[in-house]
Amino acid sequence: MCKILKLKSPIIVAPLFCILIFVNVAHGQELKSENKIFINQLGYKVAERKVFKIAEPYDSFQIVNLEDKVVFEGRLTGPKHDQYADDDVWEGDFSNLRIPGVYVVRLPGNLYSWKFEISDDVYEKLFTMVTHGLYASRCGYEVKDKAFKHPPCHLNQGDTMYLDGKKFYVGMKGNGGWHDGGDYWRSSMSAVQTISRMLWPLEMFPGKLDMMPSLLFPEERWDGNTDILSEIKWGLDWLFQLQFKDGGVSTGISPIIFEMPPMGTPPQDDYVSHYLGAANSSHTAKAGAVFAKAARILKRYDVYYAKQCYQNALQCWKFLEQHPKMVNPVTIRVYGRNSDDQDRLWFAVEMFRTTGENKYHEEFISQYNKLENPYPKPPVSTQTIRSYNLHEALINYCLIENGANKKIQKEIVEQLTKENDLLVSISDNEGYGSVLNEENWKERHTIGNSLQMAWELVMAYELTGNKVYQDIARRQMQIVLGVNPLGKVFITEVGSNPIKNPHYRPIGINNQAPIGLTVKGPTHDKQFIKVRFENNPPAPFKSYVDEVVAHQCNEPDIEVQGHLIGLAAYFHLLK
Repeated sequence: MCKILKLKSPIIVAPLFCILIFVNVAHGQELKSENKIFINQLGYKVAERKVFKIAEPYDSFQIVNLEDKVVFEGRLTGPKHDQYADDDVWEGDFSNLRIPGVYVVRLPGNLYSWKFEISDDVYEKLFTMVTHGLYASRCGYEVKDKAFKHPPCHLNQGDTMYLDGKKFYVGMKGNGGWHDGGDYWRSSMSAVQTISRMLWPLEMFPGKLDMMPSLLFPEERWDGNTDILSEIKWGLDWLFQLQFKDGGVSTGISPIIFEMPPMGTPPQDDYVSHYLGAANSSHTAKAGAVFAKAARILKRYDVYYAKQCYQNALQCWKFLEQHPKMVNPVTIRVYGRNSDDQDRLWFAVEMFRTTGENKYHEEFISQYNKLENPYPKPPVSTQTIRSYNLHEALINYCLIENGANKKIQKEIVEQLTKENDLLVSISDNEGYGSVLNEENWKERHTIGNSLQMAWELVMAYELTGNKVYQDIARRQMQIVLGVNPLGKVFITEVGSNPIKNPHYRPIGINNQAPIGLTVKGPTHDKQFIKVRFENNPPAPFKSYVDEVVAHQCNEPDIEVQGHLIGLAAYFHLLK
């Protein structure tokens, strides 16, 4: 039972990035918020479901504005136990409050939550901020972020390749790309997955992102286009540089051995020698897939650039035709893969969707027939987040309207539905609603995997119309934004209680992280438990520390950044 109360005075709208103490205008007293009420600190769209959580027994709650005027009253439900937080959790639902403004939750005894906003542009703000977080990781560029500015760095490091124990001068520049989180390495695989996830909302909502707000200076934007398009082109331009004349794509640019400068070293002062990686067939197939995807989507913005993407994709295909077996030479330290079948499948899907040519469809069918089932589970490891391209490929195949095999599409959707029904069940049985299982909590990318699963739930909704999938996906976004047992927003500079000390190598520039970096999140990773908790950790959902040295839980990754950018765009544009 709930009750909405009519306001006698207008709501005072405050900035989204809130301080921890606000003033009761009517009574002149300070109301102190406490981190016991777990709320989405970004805020809620007007018509979406709005809930908060608390791990203590309360019967009733109120929503008050910044004048401490009650605008909504309701009762909590619960408890529901969360095994991964070891909490009994109560929930307050105020979905019927649809008046835009800035509010707090108030519980008996004058216990207040952090501030939150009700507005239809909350996800637009998130989208703008996390896209800017990716910009701050640009390499080879004068980053102009006010908290994080630095001159161009790591220039001309593609001139020498390392292969099979030897160094070869090749004369490529390799300037550009993004630093991958806490490292100054640059991985073509990571760049591909980041770009692909940013391209997704552009294809799903053609033209709808063209007028989004920008945090970039005008001269930093691609022909006046939005930030997301500018970042996509920045990443693609770097991948173009990494393609060799035979069509193969380098693994990236990194040291030969695991070597990094001390934490806090500005990127322009990095003294570690970086080298160009040799071509790898997995990386080539991944890059080809994103080139083909970009060719299809970006032609509405720049026909000539889209043609360049397509030509690069054709070169990747030629390389793979000439190398039908895995190409995996001994080269630099940056992330690699030991198989390429699934990446070839993804490439074939994107080429078929872009061109409609049957030879690409035949290649997809050939690779599809090797799968254990129509929608295999990804392998569980600390690198699982980098193994989801198969799911992306299979979902993309189901979106092809003309020429696809309807029987295969049906098989994929049926198995996809089963897997997502399992995610719904897991979420509904846990007090905080996470979709992660016991194995997932042992990984280092819990936030990234949650967001990947949220994307799959969204796509399951788009393919089946089952709105439950969309609701569970939104629940994962709210967990990232503060509805979790730590009351922490796992994004820098977002909300009242955000990440402060990410494992981000250049953080020493100004002892402040740039806005919008998304970190790995709580984990029961074995190494983290041993080092941080001496093998006696808290529950997995609470196994987290906000410290620079804690790379297992507090490192940002550009792939996770891409996930969040895409989902923020989706939930903003969703009607």
